[in-house]
Amino acid sequence: MSFVIDQIDAIKRERSQKDDTLHRIRAWRKSKKNKIHEHSNHNVEFGVIELRPIEPSSAEMEVKEEERRALLSREEELVRP
Repeated sequence: MSFVIDQIDAIKRERSQKDDTLHRIRAWRKSKKNKIHEHSNHNVEFGVIELRPIEPSSAEMEVKEEERRALLSREEELVRP
């Protein structure tokens, strides 16, 4: 019975981590859209369009690093039939 409870707790922790990551990603996208929108409005007034490559922000790098750590720390149990 404790095994089942441990599995349920593990699933809850994993979902919580995914929810936190999703919230950070959504916040980052929202802030990125606002920056692009403000920047594009400023350039439209003067008729200037500037295209620059988008560099990953520190928040995006942090999210990717956390996802990588989660994948590396993931434990699997092998069971033979």
